[in-house]
Amino acid sequence: IQPLSQSAIPTPPPVGLTKSPFKSVPAGKDLRSLPEFLVVDDFNNPELKNLFGALWEMEAPDPERAKTRYVSDDAVQETRGSSLVFDFALQPEEKVIFKSSLRGLDASQALAFVFKCRTKAPEGEALPGKLELVLEDVEGRTDAADLSSVCLSAEASGRWRDALVSKRPAPAADWNKLEKISFVFSTTESHLQGQVILDETA
Repeated sequence: IQPLSQSAIPTPPPVGLTKSPFKSVPAGKDLRSLPEFLVVDDFNNPELKNLFGALWEMEAPDPERAKTRYVSDDAVQETRGSSLVFDFALQPEEKVIFKSSLRGLDASQALAFVFKCRTKAPEGEALPGKLELVLEDVEGRTDAADLSSVCLSAEASGRWRDALVSKRPAPAADWNKLEKISFVFSTTESHLQGQVILDETA
């Protein structure tokens, strides 16, 4: 999460950053050491808990076709840390939800939620399907962003990309009291076979 400046909120940038906020991380540091980031999860906890102590949970039509695992491949600190891999074999018209509690997080001073993503796909192609990040407040209202063009694209195959859900001037969800964060993977007419790797949600 990046705090707002004293000036007015700028026009939200498009999905997919033109300038990576992660480039501000000095060598040898992680996001948790920097005041401009409030980290939700850097995916270094083997118990699959976020940094607020809440478990990540998965809803899938068949748990055998949607699994997670940690790998020693950190998106920011190359020599240490890990990231989270999703191994998918989804049929058409299926959906997987990976969610965790934010425990009423006050993100009123935030400009955006950001995270790192990449894929592993056959022949380095784009993965078919859709990836959304959804933020839900304590009243059940949601803000969402379709991040498929960033995280499932051919450009994301084997390369870390930066994605965001920018805060709108009048968000549907109350960012003063955010209760849940979800990554939603879905398919339409095509199968989804491959890997999606996430890291550094902040």
